[in-house]
Amino acid sequence: MNYSKTIRVSNSYGGVNSNSQNDFDLALFCKMFIEFFFKYSNINQKIHNVGRTPFNLLNVISLLVYGGMNGITSSVVIARESESNELYQLVSNGTIIADRTLRDYRRTYKELYEKLLSLTLIFAYCIGITDFNYIALDGTILKAFNSPFNILKMKDIKILLKHFTEEKLSDEEISDLRDSAQKFLHSNKLLDHEKIDVLNTLKEILEESEQSSIAINDETARWMYNKQHKPQLSFNLQHGVDTKSNLICGINLSQSPTDHYEIPALMEKVLNNLNRIKPAVVSVDTIYRTIINATYLNENSIEFLTPTRKQGKESINHLNDNPFSIDYFEHDPIKEVYICPNKKELKKYGPYDCKPDKFGFQRKQYSFSNYLACKECSDKENVVKEKIEQ
Repeated sequence: MNYSKTIRVSNSYGGVNSNSQNDFDLALFCKMFIEFFFKYSNINQKIHNVGRTPFNLLNVISLLVYGGMNGITSSVVIARESESNELYQLVSNGTIIADRTLRDYRRTYKELYEKLLSLTLIFAYCIGITDFNYIALDGTILKAFNSPFNILKMKDIKILLKHFTEEKLSDEEISDLRDSAQKFLHSNKLLDHEKIDVLNTLKEILEESEQSSIAINDETARWMYNKQHKPQLSFNLQHGVDTKSNLICGINLSQSPTDHYEIPALMEKVLNNLNRIKPAVVSVDTIYRTIINATYLNENSIEFLTPTRKQGKESINHLNDNPFSIDYFEHDPIKEVYICPNKKELKKYGPYDCKPDKFGFQRKQYSFSNYLACKECSDKENVVKEKIEQ
């Protein structure tokens, strides 16, 4: 079969871009590998005698795996790409599928999907496409498929539980509820005992998360700030990418609103997918520069490549002019100390609770100091006192 290398694809965030050679090669690699795997494997598709004729399993799995190789886990996005993106149509032989059906296939063939994702990496290693020596880690805030208004607060949950388990609410009390709580109350999709189970689950998750409200359609989503610094119900998608081949080596969907402590969980996914092939170097942004991440990589004999705070601010021309600003203090993530321009170590104290904002974000505050060294320092009047939040 002849494949055109000038096809145009719509990216996952809208718009149309000319397809690069690397994009085409990745799609072709995925298609050929999965077809080879299915040809020499005894895979039985589960077929029911009722309902519509099922989709070809090879084509659906190819869609899921190709999406995973591009770091896309959302069935909604993959289903949309299957309609308009010619690379997705290439790997799936033109299969167009609904997101709900795609979720069903992924749930039914979860083990096969995860096995193929891992095997594509091992195959790429065996034929010399890459050696996985250098892995770059990063995170992306993904918006959840839940309206910001379709939420429940703890007050709503307690009132609804009281209605279903103790005393029915009056019409006036019901009218005082937020619209989402009224909609949940009057919904015919669940029986009363099922609603009680859902409410208890939401109550437990909300107490554990310490957030102010919870999404009804997707209780695993959390309030996070996006790049515009606006709060939205989201997930923190962490991914590890091989810098030589651009293959996605691992994905971890986190509920943490920041990237401070995400390396251990993500790297376990990466190492499992690579069948414990260990990269030599992991490179990350400054935000990952914490003792938990540094200790994990050190224990696994993986070099931790990350810019300092000063280097990070230099890259955006945002350095403070004062030479005794924290921008010029060196951070040692293993010892968890800051080293001042006069080469004195400042020890860590805290954490101290910050006041939660209106969205329920609870951050921690730390202080770093060295009383004796600072007391005798001739430059102490020039030091800019700054707070570090995590």
